[in-house]
This record gives sequence, structure tokens and C-alpha cells, in this order.
Amino acid sequence: MQSAEVAARLASKGIGFIVSPSKGEVRIIVCRRRRPGEGGMSEDRFKRKIRTSILRVAREIKCILDSNEFDYDIFFRKSRYGLENCLFIVYASYDLVRQLVKNVKEGDVQVKVMLKPSSKLSFTPLSGEYSIDTSFREYLIVGVDPGMVTGVAVLNVYGELITVFSKRHLSRGDLISILMEYGNPILIASDVHPPPSFIEKLASMLHASIYTPLRNLTFEEKQEILKKYFDEFKPNINVSLDSHKRDALAAAIKAFMHYRNKFEQAEAHARELGAKISFRKLRALIVQGHSIRNAIEILRSEGLKEVKEIPIKYETVKPERKVDKKIICELREKLKIERQKVQSLISQRDQLLTKIKELENKIRELEDVIRFLQSEIAIKLRKEREIVSLKSRVTSLKTSIDKLSREKNELEKKINNWKKVIYKLVRGEIIVLKPIKNLTKDDVLKGISLMNISKDDAVYVKDLSTADITAIKKLSQIKIKCIIGKSEPPLHVKHLLKKYAIPFINQNELEIVWIDDLPFADLQLLNRISREIKERLTHIIEEEERARIQELFMKYRKERIEELKRSQSHLEELIE
Repeated sequence: MQSAEVAARLASKGIGFIVSPSKGEVRIIVCRRRRPGEGGMSEDRFKRKIRTSILRVAREIKCILDSNEFDYDIFFRKSRYGLENCLFIVYASYDLVRQLVKNVKEGDVQVKVMLKPSSKLSFTPLSGEYSIDTSFREYLIVGVDPGMVTGVAVLNVYGELITVFSKRHLSRGDLISILMEYGNPILIASDVHPPPSFIEKLASMLHASIYTPLRNLTFEEKQEILKKYFDEFKPNINVSLDSHKRDALAAAIKAFMHYRNKFEQAEAHARELGAKISFRKLRALIVQGHSIRNAIEILRSEGLKEVKEIPIKYETVKPERKVDKKIICELREKLKIERQKVQSLISQRDQLLTKIKELENKIRELEDVIRFLQSEIAIKLRKEREIVSLKSRVTSLKTSIDKLSREKNELEKKINNWKKVIYKLVRGEIIVLKPIKNLTKDDVLKGISLMNISKDDAVYVKDLSTADITAIKKLSQIKIKCIIGKSEPPLHVKHLLKKYAIPFINQNELEIVWIDDLPFADLQLLNRISREIKERLTHIIEEEERARIQELFMKYRKERIEELKRSQSHLEELIE
């Protein structure tokens, strides 16, 4: 009873909170009414019709919500030709939403409007604006990847991972409730540019800053960010990182890394000044947009005085049977004074709001100037990159020119050599040695076909280790001039060449000039050497033939004498 009276007296003086259940969220679900069957020629057409119908209905509902200026979040799953499904989370009265959007169950699409009740309580201060000292709570950097499944990653201002999770159909209200359990969100980060409206609205509700990269982060960049972070901080993560958690964590890390150098500079500056301040608060003020000097001054002015708790002494209040009119007048006078204070504060608030708008306009102007300067810097950097690229290209072209110049000189040298060879060929001073690989049947026939080997040609054989009698016989029938090789052939090859009277000349006996894999030799020297060898071979062959005939004659003579002796002996036997 005493506690109730104290609470009532405090409430009468505008001290305390109004406790009320939090409003639930209205959810509008747009999905297909019928499931297409498998197979059939019309299956794809039927699916396309359903998806386009869902897209059309979702657009109609969006127009209704926009025209009535409702605050809402939209989540959808895209597919080819339209949407698979769509979810609207509307932050408004269920009855009001139901007046504008009806439950529909017609054709291919159905619309469900439902209220998701809340089990949370809200506390509204009786005296208007009321601030709670949250300096003891953790300051949070939150990465968010919104969608049908929303990924969330939470870091503190020192880059330490507090939590990472993902949840389907996560509303702003639910997300704020979750985040407030961990601390005060001061920075909301996205991995895309510009940030989604979900992030902008979330940051506005939390009075937090927004970090977004200059351009959308690629998959490779996110992987590199996570790798460097895990190597340095080695966080203890007990959950697997799906694509939503990964994107949210990459956004939070990217935001922390963006401010990291400034954090360290601020702390170093504070140490130089000997300022005994909370570095955690210092980092929070920098994220909120304060300069290093200004943030340090704010914290120094606050000092490090700890607020001592003043014990509240509750006095026993005895119930009064009669109300004192004098007390009522005093309370009314105090209430009047408090109302005047409230009006004064409201006036100050309006002035501050006007000042805020002026500052916001100034900020926008400065942001325009920054964007202009950034574009100028980007143009300058692009020009510098183009200059570097052109210099690199010039170097590459110079290298190519040097290479082409060398090739040109080599070609000119070859052309001059060919000219000399052609002149000597025309004058009959040199002869081309027609090359073949070896003295096998296939290579000889190929050389005859490709190189047009004919009578009185000189043939250059690259490999004399083997020889085929058919090939040697073919060259002999053509009546080539000679065979040239780089070394002496084996005995069996020499025997075949001698048998068919084909002269062999070692290339060391000739002055051979090579041009583009074609050998050339002095014609007179070649003719003289081949003629001498040919004469020797002919003489040897004639001598061998004469000896063979002599041997045959002597053999025949011997056989004839023996035959005559046998005939005479037989005749004598007959006479006797």
C-alpha cells in the first residue's frame, strides 16, 4: 500500500513511465494459390503466369502502402519473369491496413493479411523526453544483409566479433530488440552502394550512422576481407557462415577498417595530451561524426567523475483522512512551473531542430562539394592511370619495335644471301643439294616427289645410319650425281653405294652454305670430286667385273677339261 502511494505521488509529479504492450506487426503475404504440376508442354507457361501475377499484385499493394505513407519493409524472392513470393511487414494499425488491403484467394494468387502479436512491453516517459545513461553499454558496429533471410553481424568498436546470425522474415522491430540486448548500435554497415531502404530506416530508428562502400563489394573482395580479419582477430565462431552471414560480416568488418586508422590516431592524440578519458567512448564519438579534437574535448569536459548512487530513503506515509487545500495549491503551483519549463524546453527543442535542419543543409552542400572534389580527384587519378598505361604501352611498343627491327635485319640478311645464291645459280656457279632425311624407301620416294629429285641432282642425306636397297636402286635408276653426308656412312651402306656406282662425298670436302634449311655447294668443286669418285668406282666395278668374268671363264674351262677327260676315258673303254 505504501509503495502504491509513493508510485502515485511520483506519477502525479510527472516522474515515471507509462507501461504498455508493444504494437504488433502487420504482415501481408503474397504467394501462389496453386502449385503447378510436373511435366507437360504448358508447365513453363503456367509458372510464368503465376510469377507475373504475384509481381503485379505486389506492385498494387506497394502503391497502396506508399500512397497512404505507411512505414513498411518489403522482402521478396525473385524468379524469372516475376516473383516467387513477397512479404510486406507494415508498422501500422492492423485495422487500418485491413481497410486498404483485403485477404484475397482468387485465380493464381492469394493475399494474406495477418497480425503478428508482440510479447514485449514499451516504456513511455511521463515527462516527455527522457534519456537513459547508456555509457556502460557496449557500442556496436552492425553489418546487415537484408532480404527474405536477413544476415546480421555485430562487432564492438575494437573490431571484436560479438555475434553473427541470420533469420528469415526479420523485421526492423525484432532486429532492434535483438541488438539492444548486446549494446548501443552506433553504426549500420552495408556491403552495397547505395544502401537498401531497410538499412536507412533501421539507422534512422536507432539514430545511428550508416557506412556503405563506394561500390558494391565483389565476392572475391568479401573473401579477402574475411580472410584478413580471421587471420588477425581469430574470432571463435561456432556457426557456419552462409552467404547472408558472410555478407553481413564483411560489411561490418569493412566499416570497422574504414574507421580503424582514425581510432588509433585519436587514442594516440589523447595519450599525447595526457587526457584520462574512455577510449571506448572516444571511438563512439568519432563514429558519430565528431572530429578527433572535438571528441577529446567533449570527454575531458565530462571528466571522469563517477556518479555515486544516492540511496533513496522511503518514509512511511500515513494515509490522510482529509486533503489539505494548501498542499493542493502548492502542487498546482509546482505543476504550473513545471509546465512552463516544459514549454521552454519545447521552444528550445524547436530552435535546435531548426538549427539541425540548417546544419543538415550545410552538410548536404559540403557533401556536394566533396562529391565534386572526389570526381575531380577521380578524373585526375584516371588521367594518371591512363598516363601510366600509355607509358607501359610505349615501353611495350618500343620492345616490339626492337624485336621487329631485329627480325627486319635478319630478313634483309636472308634476302641478300638469297640474292647472292640466285645470282650464282643463274651463272651456274653453285648447285642446290636436295635434302632428304635418310635412305629408306619412304623418305627417298617422298624426296623425289617433294624436291623433284632427278638426273644429275646432288642429294644431301641427313642420316646415313640405315639404307634400303630399294631406295639405293631407285636413286641409281634416276642417275643422280652423288650423295653428300656430314659423316662417313657404315660399311653396309658404303657397299650398297659402291654396288650401284653412286658417289658419296663428305660435306667437309665441300664449302656448303645453308639458307633456310637448304644447302648449296660450289658446282665446279662438286662436279670434280664426284667425277673423280665416279671414275674410281667405275674402275673398281670394271676390275671386279673383269675378275668375275675371268673367274667364270677359268671355272668353265676347268669343267670343260674334266668333261673331255671323262669322254676320252669312256671312248677308250668302248674300243677295248
